[in-house]
Amino acid sequence: MGYHVTILRTKDKHREPITLDETKKLITSMHGFKLQPSPLFKESFEISFSQSDGEKYVLLWQEGEIWTKNPDDKTMQVMLNLAKRLDARVRGDELETYITLNKTYQHPDDLAISASEQTTSKPKHKQWRLRDIPLVIFFIFAIPAVSFWKWLKKRK
Repeated sequence: MGYHVTILRTKDKHREPITLDETKKLITSMHGFKLQPSPLFKESFEISFSQSDGEKYVLLWQEGEIWTKNPDDKTMQVMLNLAKRLDARVRGDELETYITLNKTYQHPDDLAISASEQTTSKPKHKQWRLRDIPLVIFFIFAIPAVSFWKWLKKRK
């Protein structure tokens, strides 16, 4: 896993997708940026660009959002600039919205998501694991036992 950062657009707690057309229009107007189909993800496009250090960076447009994992400060700054031009915002894994590289806030559209994740997802995941341990143990012992039983029958 990594730190996932997304450019997204919401209004009144509803997602407003960033269209591929508006992404294409923006990227073609920017020097040094390229947009091409992703070889890894179906129905996704890679936004690639190089910084002054010569390093190639890649963002992914997918299902109305632009995202990347583990961005450095240069990539984050590019994402902030793109978000501004797309009338969108940059949001991190902890549902923090970036104003600058060092300044974040909790966007009102994310408050409901944050509250529901804190109260439901983590405890349910832990309960699922504990509940299924006896079943896993049963199968670990049952499969060899059945195989051994069949082997014994063949020997008789």
